[in-house]
Amino acid sequence: MTKYAKVIRLIKILISYYVARCIVAFVPLCKNKFFCISMTGNSYGDSIKCLSDYIAVQNPSSTIVWAFTDMFYNLTDCEHKKVKLYTFWYYFHILTSKYILSNVSLDKRMLVKRKGQICVQTWHGTALKRIGIDMYTHKEPSHHGIFSGGLITKYNAKLTDILVSGSRFMTKILHEKCLYPMQVIHEIGTPRNDIFFQQKPEVTEKVRVCYGIAKDTKIILYAPTFRAGGDFTYYDVDLQKIKTILEQKYGEKYVNMVRLHPNLLKNKEDFLTRFPSDTIDASSYPDMIELLYSADVLVTDYSSCMFDFMYSYKPVILYVPDRLTYDRGFYLDIDSLPFIVLNNNLDIDQQLAKYNQIEYKKKLDKFLMEIGSFEKGTATENLINLLM
Repeated sequence: MTKYAKVIRLIKILISYYVARCIVAFVPLCKNKFFCISMTGNSYGDSIKCLSDYIAVQNPSSTIVWAFTDMFYNLTDCEHKKVKLYTFWYYFHILTSKYILSNVSLDKRMLVKRKGQICVQTWHGTALKRIGIDMYTHKEPSHHGIFSGGLITKYNAKLTDILVSGSRFMTKILHEKCLYPMQVIHEIGTPRNDIFFQQKPEVTEKVRVCYGIAKDTKIILYAPTFRAGGDFTYYDVDLQKIKTILEQKYGEKYVNMVRLHPNLLKNKEDFLTRFPSDTIDASSYPDMIELLYSADVLVTDYSSCMFDFMYSYKPVILYVPDRLTYDRGFYLDIDSLPFIVLNNNLDIDQQLAKYNQIEYKKKLDKFLMEIGSFEKGTATENLINLLM
């Protein structure tokens, strides 16, 4: 998008916002209305969908509105009212909803919260990478346009009424690095992780049917994060080799599946050529948590999804060839994590050969105690009860 096009788009957004703002000044808040947005409109999933689904069942008379980007608007199977991001109807519904549920910053595109509105922030995972004000001390580029990183961090902290935390570790980071006051943080767990404490065979069946995966075939899910510089050098993990070794070790069939971070989607076609032709592209699947729940092995790098998937007690493989130069920096030592760590593809044989499920479970239990995990499978219910 050219600089001129960006200016025109911003003007249209501001016009939509201020027109909606003027109109809703005469419209009272709908006390039974929930506005939902996940990953800035690029997802119909995560903790926000958990909350949305729960509300729809427990309070069927409620109004639920979801916001999506132009690309995802027609890709979702969302059964609720949908609006496109930053349009007049987006602002009309966000400004007339009693409850605003989000897992990312609402940033400049919602400038002022109306009196009586409640903003719920679920965040989207445990932080291995630096976040909040630390992103900007590490020269991470701002994704918030006219606001600097520090200002947008303070703004979102002030906007939030309820923030959930999945561990003592995250409470400390959310307070110190994202500047959320302690009184808004509720240590009740993360709604999206409730699924790992439940039996949901219909979810696995849904994913398998979607991609034509047989019941006797296990899923290796590769879900890397993005690099700020856009370099593809470090996405060269040998998935075929991992698949072959696991098949030989356990005598079972495996299939490789790739789920790209939204920031990598614009280069998807180039990216996927790096992998065997039978690799499944699940980048457009609306709910990442359903993919994680259905997977049997997770391969990632620095993505927070590792800290969701670990509650399944299934193997996590970290492919981290650029661990010493990665642009965000870390809160935890990679080697202190309970997962299989690959510094390069030459490590695959040795590391997978010595993997032991019993020892892995012991390491996971110790790690969960160290971070002070609050996950018990009841976060969704606890959060809705808190709201009501």
